[in-house]
Amino acid sequence: MTYDKKISLFLTLATLLTAIASSIAQVNEVGNTTFKITVEGEELKIPYYFTKPLDELNNDVNTLVISQHGTNRNAADYRLSMFTAAVEANKKDQSLVIAPQFLREIDINTFNLADDYLFWSNNGWKVGDLSQNTDSNPRPSRISSFEVMDLMIMSVLNSGNFPNIDKVVLAGFSAGGQYINRYAASNLIHDEVKQTFDIEMEYMVGAPSSYVYMNDERRVMGTTDEFEAGAPGSCPEFNEYKYGLNDINTYLSITGPNAIIEQYKTRKILYAVGSEDNDPDGNAVDNSCPAVLQGEHRLERGMIYFNYLKHFYGPEIEELQSFVSIPEVGHSHNPLFRSKEVRDWIFNRPGVTTSKDNLSIGTFSLRAYPNPMKSFSELSYFLPNHEHVSLKIADLNGRVIRELVNTVQTQGPHTVRWETDSQPNGLYILQLQVKDKLKTIPIIVTQ
Repeated sequence: MTYDKKISLFLTLATLLTAIASSIAQVNEVGNTTFKITVEGEELKIPYYFTKPLDELNNDVNTLVISQHGTNRNAADYRLSMFTAAVEANKKDQSLVIAPQFLREIDINTFNLADDYLFWSNNGWKVGDLSQNTDSNPRPSRISSFEVMDLMIMSVLNSGNFPNIDKVVLAGFSAGGQYINRYAASNLIHDEVKQTFDIEMEYMVGAPSSYVYMNDERRVMGTTDEFEAGAPGSCPEFNEYKYGLNDINTYLSITGPNAIIEQYKTRKILYAVGSEDNDPDGNAVDNSCPAVLQGEHRLERGMIYFNYLKHFYGPEIEELQSFVSIPEVGHSHNPLFRSKEVRDWIFNRPGVTTSKDNLSIGTFSLRAYPNPMKSFSELSYFLPNHEHVSLKIADLNGRVIRELVNTVQTQGPHTVRWETDSQPNGLYILQLQVKDKLKTIPIIVTQ
């Protein structure tokens, strides 16, 4: 082996070891404040950081920003960077920044955390997988990291403590950008937030290592704007989730691939990557074959993905989505969040709202939690007025198998518990009828 080859091999191994060390290291600190979640009757929690207390009335805040950490799970840093961006945008008082912290088992062990702390695998939290339950750290229930985000956002908006919020932005960087890309495509509350609060959620996808593609087309090698179906035979997994929509997880299956494809084109999204984030062997770059098919490095992958979206959806996608390369920025969340381009997009742009006159099913909402469900599910809905309500469970043939509510109810939130001990496994439809408006959602029973 020549000297040059030895040096090249050494550098490759050093990069690999650095990436491995980064992926298995525990967090430097765990947030002192926790968000509590009831899963199948068990109260569990995750840490989070914030810039304003969530349990106090605040009439100044009009913008909620979720700042999502990357692989290192350093949520405190992400809270600080986004808060600094708000200050530099002169929107400190008007902005509420929340930085959730998705822990791993090594964090549970290192900090000797109680058995009600949720934790995920290194890749699981980034793509909406269920939290973990291990022999050394058993947990009574599991929940998707995406459903945690659903519950956190709805909790803030439903609390009544921030009555003037008219804009919700979810911003993630690196692995957090992976999270936001997949969450934007699949989440279950985007339409609910629009219908209930007249707010269109918006998303900033910052420099992820990979993106979720809507079909089996990938760029023609050596180009950035030509696409063809298929991939080399040496990469048969190229279109499996998280890279495509084959073999999607439990959370995404509730929405389904067809709905994901249709709703993604309606999302307001900014893709942002540093102009110097162009190292194929950079820190924690995904160099698996499905990722490399998307481009050589993060900057190229971002450019190619936006070109792909224009190819797949047509040029009209640019009415809602855009790509920006941030000058003189490498792979670092702080300068990217605080760049004028990203800062202005988040803080100095009016929120996207929808006229209530144009809402197709009115300003009432419906959700089931947990979903999928085992022994029971809490069915929650919001009524804008005092009116007659019908809540039913139907099978896929439209046959009503259970009527849960059929009465006049007051304006506000309501919750009904559906016991499913004797219900066969399968997919059912939850139907909420209010006057002439019908809201339906799928619900999965798994005993």
